[in-house]
Amino acid sequence: MRLTPLIGLIAMATTGAGASNATATDLSDDALLRALWETPADSETLFGRSFLESVPFRRVESILTDLKQDCGAFETVVADSTDHHYTIRTARCGVPIRLHRDADGRISGLLFQPPIRLDATLDDVLAEIRMFDGAVSYAIYENGARVAGHAADRPLAVGSTFKLIVLAELRAMIEAGDARWADVVTLQPQHLSLPSGRLQNMPVGSPMTLHTLAAAMIAESDNTATDLLIDVVGRDRLERSSGLVPFLTTREMFQLKADGALYDRYAAAGPATRRTILADLRDAPLPPPERASGPWLEEAEWFLSTASLCAWMNRVADLDIAQINPGVVPAADWRTVAYKGGSQDGVLNLTTQASDDQGRTACVSMTWNADHAIDTDRLALLYGSAFAALRGR
Repeated sequence: MRLTPLIGLIAMATTGAGASNATATDLSDDALLRALWETPADSETLFGRSFLESVPFRRVESILTDLKQDCGAFETVVADSTDHHYTIRTARCGVPIRLHRDADGRISGLLFQPPIRLDATLDDVLAEIRMFDGAVSYAIYENGARVAGHAADRPLAVGSTFKLIVLAELRAMIEAGDARWADVVTLQPQHLSLPSGRLQNMPVGSPMTLHTLAAAMIAESDNTATDLLIDVVGRDRLERSSGLVPFLTTREMFQLKADGALYDRYAAAGPATRRTILADLRDAPLPPPERASGPWLEEAEWFLSTASLCAWMNRVADLDIAQINPGVVPAADWRTVAYKGGSQDGVLNLTTQASDDQGRTACVSMTWNADHAIDTDRLALLYGSAFAALRGR
């Protein structure tokens, strides 16, 4: 079967003043979402003025109509544990949604994530995943036993998912008594990186706890928080545990991507010379984002297998930090969901470990590498559908 991707970022608009709307005010969140789904053409009055000034209603109606056509009749709404997060369940799909309403009860923000197909078998989904026109790897585990895999032990570029290693080694330090989650460290110039994240905008010298940094690193994939924690944990320790030598910071990755001659010299060098190059970069300026963007470079990446990523995730999945952002998998379907993903042009990894009330644990890690832009929406749909099929086995 063909799994058609549908994703709509409608808007996350600021709340604006406007005339009250009794229809919207009188509806619960569940009833409002049902009305959107069942009668999209008649739902314009449910949206606030500020929202419709940002997004034309015809765009909203188009996405709702396509979702309804692809996923089928409305069945129910499930509230996730995170505020404003819901999943619409239909005959064929689970559609994760973020909903925000203004003071008048009208919609001020609405975000549809890729729908998860509930009517696909695991074999259906995995067969389609293997059709990817590039390198693909996946590893699927139930209660620690591998139940499916494809090139699961082959290291591929995984982007920010390498941050699981930093979290796992930080936890090990804390459990050994060498650090505490409440310990405070200060932000230094050499830690400042480019987004994703927000901490690059904090003043140098800002004090932050290890817990705050770790939460930002995993939930928001904050690169500056990551580089500070790499400093705390130590490059040597991370290299010993991961086999990645040298163990790059995100700042170093951006610096290498931004300077073609420097990258060529680094790529041709052995480990000792690479360490010298990285040491020289410590006081070098951070490049502008436009110079550091573009396709991934093989020697300025983190290569890990999907099997190893499930092993790293297993070491940290019970931490509250790992469960802040559930990623693609609806949190309402599981008791706990721990997630980390990574991406850049031509690279995508999604790794999730979830557990249910019966004590069952599942981990799914999937990586795609290509020399072209990747349709991340479609792959996220396939990933979520694989997880849903695994849950239904």
